[in-house]
Amino acid sequence: MNVEAALAAAYSIEPIHERMLQAALLGDGTAEKRWRALREEIDLDTFWDGRALNFLPLVYRALVDEGSDHPDLPRLRGVHRKTWYDNQLRFRSIAPALDALAAADEIGRAHV
Repeated sequence: MNVEAALAAAYSIEPIHERMLQAALLGDGTAEKRWRALREEIDLDTFWDGRALNFLPLVYRALVDEGSDHPDLPRLRGVHRKTWYDNQLRFRSIAPALDALAAADEIGRAHV
């Protein structure tokens, strides 16, 4: 496989992913309509597409921002909260490295 083919494969997006991102990011007031259409294809109890699952917190935020009362909101809120928690752990784990970089930057600025 050549480099172009490898990049195309790595950055390709499945149609369902595209529709999830449209529901999450378009901000045109159609998030709930788009999510309802997706839910006709997706059973959240059996759905296991790791890439698509990463988009669910974005869908949740779009639905909330739109004022939706969709029945999936409690479940999506749980996914959103777990993602938030996981991110907090990641931020905490890299804090020492960020502190070291900030200190090195301050030292560098003092010597200029």
